[in-house]
Amino acid sequence: CENDCTLTTVCSFDANQDWGVLASGPNVLTLELDDPQNLPQLSCSNSSDDTTTDANETDGSAMFEVETAGAYLFELDYTGFDVQLEVVAEDQGCVSLRGCQDLYPDTTGALFYVLQPGTYRLVGEAWTDDLGGPVAVTITAP
Repeated sequence: CENDCTLTTVCSFDANQDWGVLASGPNVLTLELDDPQNLPQLSCSNSSDDTTTDANETDGSAMFEVETAGAYLFELDYTGFDVQLEVVAEDQGCVSLRGCQDLYPDTTGALFYVLQPGTYRLVGEAWTDDLGGPVAVTITAP
């Protein structure tokens, strides 16, 4: 509840990583897809994961903040597995900004998002249980 008693919808799950405020220019980060979490099912999910915590799940999420509105470039690189990703806005109840992205069959790629100042989460899910790992993420901020 805000000071004027209006409700603000927020994400209902905790991120397992906090990347803080993104600096202008390239931010070299790693999203770990190896932490059992109670994450929402992604809209393009191919995994057998559901919304319950399971020791075999290979999900991960990271919270980050942006201070400058503009186009943000997300460059991804991972090997040995397929991953689906969504960027969600904290203050919009974790609604996906562009829907789920799946780079398969590639294991590298670039995605653009136009972001306003605020808090966001990058949510990732490995395509198959037990096949997660690190996803190298470079976010270039204006």
